[in-house]
Amino acid sequence: MKILLMSIGTRGDCEPFLALANMLREKGHDIICAFPEQYCHLAQEENLEYRSLGPEFLELIDSDTGRYIMGGKSALKKLKLTIDLYKQSKDIQKKILNIQELIVKETDPDYIIFHPKIMYAIPWHMATGKNIRLLCPVPCMLHPVKGFASIGINKNLGPFFNDLSYKLVNQAMGLAIKVSAKDSFPDKKYKTKEFVQELKSVKLIYSISPSILKYQENWPNNINISGFLERDKVHAWTPPAGFDTFLNSHKKIMLISFGSMINSDPKKTTEILLTALKNCDIPAILNISGGGLIEPENYDKQQFFFTQSIPYDYILPKVYATVHHGGAGTTHSSLKAGCATMAIPHTVDQPLWNQWIYNLGAGPKGIPISKINPSNLSKKLSDLYTNPRYKSTAQNLQKEMLSDNNFEELYNFIIDPNVN
Repeated sequence: MKILLMSIGTRGDCEPFLALANMLREKGHDIICAFPEQYCHLAQEENLEYRSLGPEFLELIDSDTGRYIMGGKSALKKLKLTIDLYKQSKDIQKKILNIQELIVKETDPDYIIFHPKIMYAIPWHMATGKNIRLLCPVPCMLHPVKGFASIGINKNLGPFFNDLSYKLVNQAMGLAIKVSAKDSFPDKKYKTKEFVQELKSVKLIYSISPSILKYQENWPNNINISGFLERDKVHAWTPPAGFDTFLNSHKKIMLISFGSMINSDPKKTTEILLTALKNCDIPAILNISGGGLIEPENYDKQQFFFTQSIPYDYILPKVYATVHHGGAGTTHSSLKAGCATMAIPHTVDQPLWNQWIYNLGAGPKGIPISKINPSNLSKKLSDLYTNPRYKSTAQNLQKEMLSDNNFEELYNFIIDPNVN
């Protein structure tokens, strides 16, 4: 069968699709990936056929407006810029939707496995009757999770308001899909509630560890908690000069990585981190691949090592602790490697993972990127580095997570011609 996997967002939104693509290819299926232009090279690395969803989505995030929303300090300015960004994004959203339609018509897949940001899949399924599966790398979006309001709120509002927040998110997503479907399927007069019902009934994969996210009471039976989906990335990477020497010079290293996240002032952010690490006498590797950190001209090369990229599956088993942006993938990778971990959340789901790490006991509650300074960050880093409870908890989670994935079960959940 021909299976089209479609995801839009940052790298963490694409990685689970790549892992699943490799698994499905091994089963003999024809696989096509559709990602933002900036991440099509990831499909190339795996020798997967791919299509580009264009560069505009990530260019918008990487704009001055997007950077301030990610890391700026003024809440009022962030709100204003968010509204401005939404207005700017309307034409881009329409263009991306048109690209989705063209890709689907050109490839004519038997299945589409799609990210929640992909608007075309559900109306396509409703119009054609063909198979779709929703792959969601984050919890708290469609289905209620005890103790959490929906994603974006990232707080416990109490049972009634938590539940209400999910209903509102479902309604908003249904409305967004309805608006998107008007141009692609003008002859179909679907109502918002029909799209909401489809969202609730579509087979959904949470690419999250069941050691972290438990199946919730009253959830429907169309949900699979697959475990964290990751691919082998070491084969495409060579350690930079001096890297092994640095590793061998320190027994207890911290990894700092903000993934693909950017912020309004990478230079200042780097200075704050280096000062805090120096205050705590912590040797650290700093991954600057996403642009949220930069390598300064002068720094202590005995204590710090900067790298343009580094595969997590290579480095995480070699470090004691991680400090990161709180993305779903980095959180999972850190815990699966048994690293004490702390998030410095930037946006969207990251405050949720920050709280989740803290609730699990695998690290202290981190500070939002817009609020860090050398003083408050030093206290957090010292706690992360010196409190043995965090490392012990992470290592216990690691043992559970190593047996997370059951691909045969996941495969049978996906490929089921009798259930759409």
